This record gives sequence, C-alpha cells and structure tokens, in this order.
Amino acid sequence: MTDTTPQDLTLLPWRLVEGFEPGAGATAGGPLAAQADYLRRLSGTRTQRETMQVATDEVCRRLGCDVSWVGTVEHGYLVMGAARGLQSSEMAVAWRLKLGQGIGGRVATDGRPSVSRDYRHDSRRVPLMTRVIDEEGIRSLVSVPLLSGDQVLGVLYGARREVHDWSPAEVAEVTEVGRDLAVRLTVVADVESTVRRLADAEQDLAAMRGTLRTVQHLVRSFTRGEDVRRGIELLAHDLQMTVELRDADGWVVHLVTEGVPQRSRVRWRADVGPRDSHALAVVGDHDLSDAQAAMAQTFAALITLQMARAQERSTEELRLTSRFFDAVLAGRGGDLREFVADASLLGLDLRRPAFVAVAGRTGDDLTQRALTPQDVAAATGLLAARFPGSVVTPREGDLLAIVFTEDGARSVAAVMEAQVLPGLGARGQWVAGVGGRVETVGDYAAAYREAGRALAFVRSSAGGTDVAIASDLGTWGLGDGTSEPAGRQVEAALGPLLRSDATGGTEYVPTLEAYLRNDRNLNRTAAALHVHANTVRYRVTKIEELLRASLRDVDDRFRLESALRLRGATRKKPTASAPE
Repeated sequence: MTDTTPQDLTLLPWRLVEGFEPGAGATAGGPLAAQADYLRRLSGTRTQRETMQVATDEVCRRLGCDVSWVGTVEHGYLVMGAARGLQSSEMAVAWRLKLGQGIGGRVATDGRPSVSRDYRHDSRRVPLMTRVIDEEGIRSLVSVPLLSGDQVLGVLYGARREVHDWSPAEVAEVTEVGRDLAVRLTVVADVESTVRRLADAEQDLAAMRGTLRTVQHLVRSFTRGEDVRRGIELLAHDLQMTVELRDADGWVVHLVTEGVPQRSRVRWRADVGPRDSHALAVVGDHDLSDAQAAMAQTFAALITLQMARAQERSTEELRLTSRFFDAVLAGRGGDLREFVADASLLGLDLRRPAFVAVAGRTGDDLTQRALTPQDVAAATGLLAARFPGSVVTPREGDLLAIVFTEDGARSVAAVMEAQVLPGLGARGQWVAGVGGRVETVGDYAAAYREAGRALAFVRSSAGGTDVAIASDLGTWGLGDGTSEPAGRQVEAALGPLLRSDATGGTEYVPTLEAYLRNDRNLNRTAAALHVHANTVRYRVTKIEELLRASLRDVDDRFRLESALRLRGATRKKPTASAPE
C-alpha cells in the first residue's frame, strides 16, 4: 500500500491527458460539450452551496468515482459544504475535520493535493472520523485545496469505495475543478455580500421612514403644548423601552416604562435642555438600532427646544456658572477672552494655579447618591476654609470643586480626606478624586476628566481608599472608561507573588518593586533591600517563573509597574492631618 502526495503534476485539462478515459457521466456530445455544460452550470450558480454541488457532480462525472464532497473552512475546521454519492446523511452531518489533521486537514494547511490508495490503512486517519468514513464504505480518496490567492477556502474530495491507485491525470482533473470552484466561490461570496448589504440598506431605509413618522408625531405633539412628558411617552412607546429624564443632580423628573426587562441598563444617553441641564436616557435589555438612535437624538434636540420654551429666564449668575462649567470643563471652549470674562464675574481668578476635584457617594443607587443644597454649601465652606476662593458646584450627580492653591495635588487630597469628606454628613460614604494641576483655561477639561477617572477608581476599589490622585493610577481607566476594578487588575498581574508572600514568607513583591524602581540594577536593588545581589538574582528568576513573564520585556515591565502602582493606590493609608 502506498500513500502519496503527488509532486510536479502536469495540471492539464482532462481532455488532453493521454490515456485517461472519463467516467460514464460524459455526455454524448463529447468531452468539450460536457466541459462547456459544466462551466455554464457553474457560472449560473447563485449560492455557495449550489456552486459546491455543481463541482462535486463534475468530479464524479469526470473520474467516474463513487463519492465527492467539499469541506469548507469555518473557525479552524473543515465542515461539509456539499456532497455527491453519500449513502446516508450521517457523514454529511457528522463530518468535521480540524485544520492540520487527517488528509484533508493537512491539504488545507499545506495547500497541496494529496491521495490515499487505501484509506483504511492510512496512518493519517483521524479517529473521530474513522467510523463515519468506514461506514460510508470509502476506501480511497483524492483531495485538493481550494485556493483564492493566499487564502484556502476549503478542500475538494473525490473518493471510491474500493482500493484505487490515483493517477497524476486524475489528480490533475480534480485540481482543475478545484480551481474553477475556488474562483466561482469567491465571486458568489462577493455577490452574496452585496445582496446582504442591499437588504440591510433597504431595512435601514424602512426604519428611517418609520423614525421620520415618529418625529413628525413628536413635533405635532410639542406644538400643542409645552409639557415634555407626552413626548417622552411617545418615544418610550415607539422604542418599547424605558425612557427617563433626570436633572443635573440625578433626580428623576419624568420616567415612562414600557416593560421591565431583566437585563436593563442604559443603552443611550444625551444631555438635553438649556445648558445641558438634564440628561435623557433610554434603558432596556438591548442596544438601539441606528434608526432608533437617530430618532432618540432628534427627540433630544426637540426636547431641548421644548424645555427652552418652558423654562423661565435664568439669573445672570446661573447662566455664567453653567456656561463656565459646561463649556470649559467639558472641553467645549470657544472664545477664550469670553470665558475669562465669565469667570471673573463669578469671582474666579483663572490666572492662579488650580486643581479640579470631584467628590460623591459610593454605591450604585442613584437616589442614595443624589446631592442636596446642604451638601454643596457644606463642601464649599469646608474647602474654602483651607483654600480661599475655591468653588463647588453640583455636576452629573457629584460635587465638582475648583481648588486654587500652589500646594499640590497631595495637599488637596489630604484636605479632602481629613476635613471635607467627613464633614459632608453620614448619608452614604463620601469619596473623591483629584486631577492634575491646571495652569491655563485649556487644562481644565483634562483635569476634570482625570478627577473623574480617580473618583471612578475609588468607587471600584471597594473601600481600599477614600481619595485617589489621578497621577497615581497609571493607565487604570484609560480607554472606554469601563476598566475592571483595580483589585482584579492587581490580582491578574501579581496574584502568584501576593499568594507566595502571604503563605510562604517570601518577599517577591517588595523585591519586584525595588528592582523596577532601581532600573533593574542588581547592586542598587540589593542595597535598597539590605540583601546580597545573588539573593536579588534568585528572587528575580523566581518572580519571572511565577508570573510567566520576562522583566527584560518592556510590555511585561509596563504591565507589572502599573499593577504595583495600583496596588499602592488601593492600600488603605492612615488618615493624615491636613495642614492648617
């Protein structure tokens, strides 16, 4: 028995191969007519399955073989795409071959044809597929790759139910059919993709038309009165989701619920109203479609207009305050001189260095975290007592503070922890975050984002600390703002070291900190730890083994340094007395 992978095959059209006689399937019109008919049928296919079926029929016709099938590549496996000549449906359903395994799996990875004279004695058999193929009665087979450029689309098989020596001419025949099949599969895939895009476009168009009708209804509703509740009811009904309108402190102004899905969360949100004074949110168990999001956005613009009509003229101070915080802190600055003028009317000297701090309550219950006028007044008094001229205002359910000082972020954090947070009352635990130093108006937006990131870190640290400084957090929270809790990040990076130190008395974490802090210098690290350099070398080796990391790799060092920094920020420190 010989199992071969043909080399240097002469891949000529079957009608030109000397000594090869086509199977009984050849038509009366001769080989050329049969091949022309095959090409017409192949070019007329509209789906990939139909295309593969034509190819399997052609393999059986040309070779006069019993069975032919196509295995297509899906998620690292070959699965049955189409077949001809199978006696039962089991093989069509159960046949599944991992790439790189068996005969066809190797053909798919190697990109070369292969044959098996007697499959039952072939060393490449895959145990999981052996029973299925043996029960089908297949004894010999030829398989060729379906190539589209550098991509392997699948494998085309021809098989017989008796031992058979496959000739180079027969392999060339299957290879030729495989080439035609790969070309047609690529074309059909492009056509199917185009059809799907057209169907999606038609669906989007229909959805947009529905959105337009709903918006027109909303406009007519608003023209009959100034109450925005009717518009919220219409939006909730059309989306079949919950729609809520909250004020700047997080209190619910209007809430319309269309069902209460179990996995509800905010799926869409927009600031609405004059000076973005309110937040409109859609809550449900699924994301909004593009058409629904466009409708919600249009409604947000309408409700803003409606609220502007209904709202009385604000006082000059409120207008200036909202303009400053919404524009400068959100990074929507326009005319710099105009903002400086607004700030001066509010008593803010933007020429002085400042820091941005954000304080709020912990917990997921917004009603427990909602602010009161007493919270704002208390925070203002406590902060201004240490940093004169500082301003506190509610923003997005938290307290936002502009702290004018030259003392630095740690001084601000110390005062927040020792005086401001304890003085805000017992209703919920207060925590805070402090951003970086502000030198110009353009720095406020970045400092506000940093303070918010530090506050989010404290809320995720489950009691580890009450105040965090943004510069201490490394890369935590960068990106989409949904970083996992710091404890899990530290455990993922340093878990084996922490457990070894806790149970085995090792000192791997202090050693790692000192080693990285001293730029991986063994002697300086040894001096800092008061141990011998060989001890440091041994510990570093064990650390790399436990973490499966290399301290010579810049990415590994970056990840570990960030985790060490987070660990330091989450460890509860004794409350220090604030400077007088």
